[in-house]
Amino acid sequence: MGADGRNRAIEIAILTFASIGAPYVLLQSAGSTLLLLTHGAEKLPQVYLWVGLFTGALVWLFGQLGEHLNPRRVLVTTLLVRAAVAVGLKAAASFGYVSEVAFASAVWSRVDILVGGLSLWT
Repeated sequence: MGADGRNRAIEIAILTFASIGAPYVLLQSAGSTLLLLTHGAEKLPQVYLWVGLFTGALVWLFGQLGEHLNPRRVLVTTLLVRAAVAVGLKAAASFGYVSEVAFASAVWSRVDILVGGLSLWT
């Protein structure tokens, strides 16, 4: 493997970790903890309902994006959207919407894993 191939492999490994590995560990535990502390387990069925709805929409969206955009552009756009959602949730929490943020974080933490994986497969 030449230097270009080695650099490409390192780039793919870093992007994979940044888009799937780190968010999975951090978001999943934070989203679940916030939901259970704020609402308890009775909200879990609603979380999984919303996750299913978002999953269907995202699979369709990534199918469309994969046909029309460069894969690198899809990946960069996905990372920017994920960062924007995280900043938005933090801003909403600081404005006092803690209950809503707890629920949205639980949904987004599960959907975000899918988004990270799909962005690498488009």
